[in-house]
Amino acid sequence: MSALTVDHSGTGHEWDDVVRIWEETDAPEGCKVEIIEGIVTVSPPPSDEHNDTAWLVQEQLLTVLPDGWAIYQTLGLALQQSGGLYMPDLVMMPRSRLSQGPDGRTAAEDAALVVEITSKSNATTIE
Repeated sequence: MSALTVDHSGTGHEWDDVVRIWEETDAPEGCKVEIIEGIVTVSPPPSDEHNDTAWLVQEQLLTVLPDGWAIYQTLGLALQQSGGLYMPDLVMMPRSRLSQGPDGRTAAEDAALVVEITSKSNATTIE
């Protein structure tokens, strides 16, 4: 299958097509399927070290988590304006905001904290 990109100036049908492909992608268990800059991407499962780091961060966040809030490790966040549906490593947000975004998806702006764990081999430095 070739990559399908989104024309953000179009009618919105392009976004619907990409989301449909995202929903229908049958990736191996543990893989992360995201829409990045309008393209459906599949990433391999994270390493054991990556998962352990996620747990260590989550463990610390649990000590300050307000009532009615949760920490999610497999939550898709929609950024429709930029053509994205991302699955960060950790998301902290009020449980009441789940599925309140566009098309019944969780809107990224509803998250209080989004964590993406990187390593030296895949981290990008912004200057």
